[in-house]
Amino acid sequence: MRVLGWIAIFGVAVSACSFQDYEPHALNTRMGDDAGATISKNQLDDPDLQALITGTSPEAVWTLESLTKAGVSLHPDIAAAKSRVAIFEAGLETAGQHPNPAIGLEPEYHSKNSEFSSSPWSWGLIFEIPLSLPSKRLARLDEAAARVQAARLEAAGAVWRLRSDIRSRLVDLYAAQSRTALAAQRVAFQEEYLTLLERYLRLGEASRFEVSTASLRLNAAKLSFKKFQGMREIRRTTLAARIGIDLHNMTNKKIDFAALQAALKAPGADTIRQAGLRNRLDIRRSLALYAAAEARLRLEIANQYPDFTLSPGILWDQGDMIWRLGTAMTAPFFNINQGPIAEARAARRHAGDRFIALQASVLADLTIALATHRAALETWKTAEQHVDAKKQSISRLRDGQAEIDRLTLATAEGELLQLREALLNAKLAVIESFGAIEDAVERPLDGSSAEWMEDINGHTITDATNIERKGEETPLAAAPERAP
Repeated sequence: MRVLGWIAIFGVAVSACSFQDYEPHALNTRMGDDAGATISKNQLDDPDLQALITGTSPEAVWTLESLTKAGVSLHPDIAAAKSRVAIFEAGLETAGQHPNPAIGLEPEYHSKNSEFSSSPWSWGLIFEIPLSLPSKRLARLDEAAARVQAARLEAAGAVWRLRSDIRSRLVDLYAAQSRTALAAQRVAFQEEYLTLLERYLRLGEASRFEVSTASLRLNAAKLSFKKFQGMREIRRTTLAARIGIDLHNMTNKKIDFAALQAALKAPGADTIRQAGLRNRLDIRRSLALYAAAEARLRLEIANQYPDFTLSPGILWDQGDMIWRLGTAMTAPFFNINQGPIAEARAARRHAGDRFIALQASVLADLTIALATHRAALETWKTAEQHVDAKKQSISRLRDGQAEIDRLTLATAEGELLQLREALLNAKLAVIESFGAIEDAVERPLDGSSAEWMEDINGHTITDATNIERKGEETPLAAAPERAP
């Protein structure tokens, strides 16, 4: 009996050694004035990025890539997406756990004590060891691993959406700065044109109505210039806020728009379609979810076969040591898991249908985006040809300036300014339509790296064909043609 007690005490002591203590963690609901600096200090490892955000490098330049890296490091939405991945990663550990055995103590009291017994008490120690098919645990691990991969891809999708939003804000800032520059040119032209008309008025070659009209156009040009100046500051503020940095560090740094110039070349349609079907994050996530549904069906099929419980025990019965060995199993009298199997089979079919529907939707998005960009590119090229033709016309006018009226030359320069404004609008349409292609592929097409999108909680999602599973590798399900 004393031996039984020591065995029970030893088992409890061993298991208690690995217990975890509860640690309260208060939620900080107040954002202090130095919250941005604190986040920057704690989360940024790139010295160049640190210099940009803290303003310690006057030569630093903001690019689309550095803006994106800053947003990924600082934006709270990305932190929330990555912390959600940690939930599924913890679920992978849960799926791999083996069930604990149970220990039971069975004391018995004998009302009639034998003259040969030393005590009316009998003591029994019972163990219950659950036994299950290894295929069930492997199926649970496969399902958990697939859901981890799906969660990582979902977090990468959140990163891409942030990058897409930052690019849109950068395009808005580029448009505001370009329109501000053109508005300044318009003001200078209207001032020169008004001065010229006033001179002609004094010579009797222009009417007061023409001068008055030119004066009104000058005032309108000045108002437009002020409006675009204000819009430029609003766009800069919006970009800084979207990233999560101080506006001062955005204002005092040069912003490089070179990444936007990649839109002025037509990408290969076949290459884009292949990249969209292979790299698009929601397609890869749909594949991971199909793999999870496949693993769930395997688990429910395996659950047709009952689990066993092995029950060895020791009984100390009034001086006599009795050994026992029992076993039990779930008896499939009323069902053999038909309902869960049917649900899992239907869920797999639904996952396959969703994948096929998503493929069709992605192909449609790519086709529309490519056609829109191609049309916008043709419009931009035509507008550029008109600007070049007008420049050549003005050059010819300047060469024969002694034979023409100065007002005619000024009018031609005003027409050139209008064509430049149309060219800018056409160029912005090309840049925006190129962004739609990138969104359809969910990959940068400007030649920049996408490493900022691949690292999710220390794991890369570049290769979606294998998932880490407790030292093993499990292939994801292949793309379903039609889930049976």
